[in-house]
Amino acid sequence: MLLALSLGNTNLRYLLLDDGGADIRRGYMPLAETQFSERTFEWGRRASRVVIGSVNPSRCVEIERVLGAIGLPVSVAGRDFEVPLRNRYRDPREVGIDRLLGVVGARQLFPGEGVVVVDFGTATTVNVGSPEGEFLGGAIGIGATTAALAIAERAPRLPRVELGPIDETAVPDETRAALRHGLLLQAAGGVERIIAGLQRALDWPFHVVATGGDAERVAPSIAAVERVEPDLVLHGLVESWRARG
Repeated sequence: MLLALSLGNTNLRYLLLDDGGADIRRGYMPLAETQFSERTFEWGRRASRVVIGSVNPSRCVEIERVLGAIGLPVSVAGRDFEVPLRNRYRDPREVGIDRLLGVVGARQLFPGEGVVVVDFGTATTVNVGSPEGEFLGGAIGIGATTAALAIAERAPRLPRVELGPIDETAVPDETRAALRHGLLLQAAGGVERIIAGLQRALDWPFHVVATGGDAERVAPSIAAVERVEPDLVLHGLVESWRARG
């Protein structure tokens, strides 16, 4: 069995696969609420290998220590095995591994075609993969939930709100609705503008896939998004492990 862990800035997502590749268990843990111990991964002891994709170095060290204590061998993407993409970033070391893994996951859905992955996490990233299997780069902006937390912190009279479905044609007439409306459409509109620029810049068509914690809230307001895949990065991680030399 293979246990895949995607360690972000806010959440740990996990996927446990049997030897045939079927899902046994999947889910996520909020990092702010989780102190990792041997009991945290008790259900994963059946795994023969753990693979990790991490943009959170300190929590990754913590997880590796816990997994080592219960005898689970760990391999980290980008350190112990490569991601099967040609990284065309000016300084490849600057690219978060989650951005690369999301593109690998999207290429599984659309083999040999151009892809754009919009990851609605702590940050919102828009990541471009060419038909030839190259990571070209993309844009990074503030995440929608991060923006909601920040505005509530900086403006004492504005409440903290969670994003949710809105009526885009409505004129909000109370503060919570106004915040949800503005934050969601600001996030969606910004991504639409980025995608429109990519359509002009690239000489090949591409598919747009959304992932990340806010994807199911924001993506329905973006016409260009074809699919929402919450575990896209995890699937890219598993594919990268299987493709190792």
